[in-house]
Amino acid sequence: MRKIILLTLICLSSNFISNAQPTPLLKDTVGVFYQKLEDSINKIVDDFPSNFNHIRGEKVATHTFCSAWQSTANIPGFEHGIIFMEPGNSYEHWVYKALLISSENRETTLNSYYDQYLKLRQIKLHCCVTQLSEDIDYLGDYNATWKTLMLHNDKDKAFKKLMINLRYHESTGSATSDVYLYIQSTDD
Repeated sequence: MRKIILLTLICLSSNFISNAQPTPLLKDTVGVFYQKLEDSINKIVDDFPSNFNHIRGEKVATHTFCSAWQSTANIPGFEHGIIFMEPGNSYEHWVYKALLISSENRETTLNSYYDQYLKLRQIKLHCCVTQLSEDIDYLGDYNATWKTLMLHNDKDKAFKKLMINLRYHESTGSATSDVYLYIQSTDD
């Protein structure tokens, strides 16, 4: 009897799924824009082991502790990315950073964060399989963080420290909110 009920439920659900309308998530992640998004992310991530040397463009800033370069690889929908080195205790900490949106309309900014989050969840990286964690930090920032779970065959071991972070941030003392994407190494 249980087998018949289970089989009936499977048939009904498969019929429902085949007749269902495509979800906005699936609609947004097919086609030229999505492929460009995945290709752009992979181009940046593939250059991660070399500290983004191959995608560094013109130097845009030099400070005592940090220099920054314009990126030659950009992500569709984001402003031009920058590459910089954060001083670390015992290692160089290279970061790719790109702004998705900065707005005084927090609802628009938060919606952009969720839209981009759904698109990034569908990305397949050339280097590795990642694990997603989500949290709200002590500043109230929304974070979606992907860290390397497993390397693909014959990939550089530097990818083990790869971290991709999508961050929604509301500025204190200001009405603006921002969404940034960071590609960098973990502190682990």
